[in-house]
Amino acid sequence: MIDEVRLAVDRGYKILEIQEVYQYEVTQYDPNTGEGGLFVDYINTSLKINAVASSYPSWVRTPDDEDIRQFYQSGGIRLDID
Repeated sequence: MIDEVRLAVDRGYKILEIQEVYQYEVTQYDPNTGEGGLFVDYINTSLKINAVASSYPSWVRTPDDEDIRQFYQSGGIRLDID
């Protein structure tokens, strides 16, 4: 039983009918490894596309520039200069 249902039963509620039960593994994003979480790959890809489509400021010349490094350090997403 999920925790919310268990709590409701403990407080006197009765389960009259069960329609469906899904069991899945809950994952949480780990910023140290960049893994976990349900939509991490999708969100990271979207953020990268959005950042690149917005174009780099004229002062960004190489992938070693501070702005690109900070983007990677804050979000774990490596931008390509090309």
